[in-house]
Amino acid sequence: MIEFTAYHGTSEDSCRRVLEGGWQPSIGIRHWLGDGIYFFENEQDAWDWARRSGNGAVLEADVSVEDARMFDLTKQECLDIYIEQAHLVLRKASELGLLIDRKHKIDGFVINLICDKFYQYHVIKRKFYFTMKEFAEYQQKYRSSVTRFMDEQIQYCVREPKCIVGTRKRGSHD
Repeated sequence: MIEFTAYHGTSEDSCRRVLEGGWQPSIGIRHWLGDGIYFFENEQDAWDWARRSGNGAVLEADVSVEDARMFDLTKQECLDIYIEQAHLVLRKASELGLLIDRKHKIDGFVINLICDKFYQYHVIKRKFYFTMKEFAEYQQKYRSSVTRFMDEQIQYCVREPKCIVGTRKRGSHD
């Protein structure tokens, strides 16, 4: 069994709805890790996300998942499964009606396919890399990253809400 604590950044209204009525997954292929409820490993990342539209709230969740139900894309064997399926999808992208451009990617579609058709994964884990916040103003000026150094962020997508075994609202964080 894999157990961890993760953080969900959202609005105050959504926070209240979760605490009163439970989690509602995000659905659709535009989501990076497919259908599910999204969390950050780092609490500050959740606060940064929550504050994108003004104030916000962060929920702390205890997650428990069987080892065989974790699709950990930080591990090569899981990444190999993703790569194999992504190649198959890309070969049939036009048949499948997929729009692929700077904004539209295949990640969510491929992960949904893997989880819905082949494996019954309940939690997806992946590292993402972003331009460091400290250099964001220069990225606009130069229309490119100005350094190779990147911020690392680990995200989780919980596909099976029963894996969330505890939820608490976090206090404000500056």
